[in-house]
Amino acid sequence: MDDWGFDPYTSYYEGAEHVVTAVLPHPLHGRLVERVILWVRPYVALKGQKYKLSWWANGIAYYYPI
Repeated sequence: MDDWGFDPYTSYYEGAEHVVTAVLPHPLHGRLVERVILWVRPYVALKGQKYKLSWWANGIAYYYPI
């Protein structure tokens, strides 16, 4: 058992059910980049640029700049 009370031999850990990847154009060079996000939101910001959700399916969320 570690300092936080977690025993790896008797405790059960269930990780995230689904990982969502955001695909969006980089604000400086415009090439598509991927970022792992915790949840899909209608708007996100990356390096000062705001993006709007355009489509989301199968763990991939596509955003475009606004």
